[in-house]
Amino acid sequence: MIWGALAIFTLVDAMGLWETRLRIEQSGLLTYIGSFSVLAAIVLFYQTTQRSVRIMRCAHSVLQLEVLACLILIATYVAAAARYPLRDSWFLQADSAVGFDLAVWTTWVNAHLAVHVILWAIYNALFPVTLMACMYLALSESADEFIATVFVTSIILVAIALMVPAVGRRNGAPHVGQFLALREGTLRTVLLSDSRGLIMFPSFHAALAILVPISIRKGRRWLFLAGATFAALTMVSALSEGGHYLVDVAAGAAVACASATAISWAVAPTARRRDSGSAYRRPRPTGQSTVPEYAQPFD
Repeated sequence: MIWGALAIFTLVDAMGLWETRLRIEQSGLLTYIGSFSVLAAIVLFYQTTQRSVRIMRCAHSVLQLEVLACLILIATYVAAAARYPLRDSWFLQADSAVGFDLAVWTTWVNAHLAVHVILWAIYNALFPVTLMACMYLALSESADEFIATVFVTSIILVAIALMVPAVGRRNGAPHVGQFLALREGTLRTVLLSDSRGLIMFPSFHAALAILVPISIRKGRRWLFLAGATFAALTMVSALSEGGHYLVDVAAGAAVACASATAISWAVAPTARRRDSGSAYRRPRPTGQSTVPEYAQPFD
């Protein structure tokens, strides 16, 4: 099901590239293809040899996540190049209504080096942390629900950003140069090797950060608390390091929560059927080991 959705996403990206006359940077694409090939080889090896179902499942989930990440990057370039009217004035008014001033906040953060460094590191750690969450879920049980939630969240975010674009803070934000060049038509290449966060509203960083603790909420308590802390700090860092408006962050978090709720509701019947099926186990044949399942060696 996930691969089918990714295939449709690929077709949508291809149509978007054709419509906006963008082309994909070859070196960046080859890097992604190389990574895909390595992961696919790991999946094939462990699936064929049956040496470890957990490793095979982990590599498979990481492969799906990386393919999705590549498709999302392409979609953000297409959305930026579509050149719909900028709506920064809307978001400035929304921030002003709650008493938040992005320029003042950014100036304060930049004036405190330690705070700036910490927020910068957290802001740039989002994808590695997301990848670790995916691997943790794949090794413990399944990352399918997590990847499906990321997929749905990403589709919604790109669709909104396409129709309601914004540039955000213009001074010093890493995305501004590429974003404006795409809108002006001076940049016609999807730079996969030097991609920037081109979507301001809603915030991708806020959305993905929120999905981390949501996805691991059923695991260890300390791990959930660590994920929740990371999510909170990421949303704070998005303001100064990503040039986001406060309303961007709030909207990204809202989309993520709504997507996670919808996916959880959609997969609940399947989970209930799986759990009810596991409650009726066949008796062990005579002579079979009586060692409890939890004491059996792992793969």
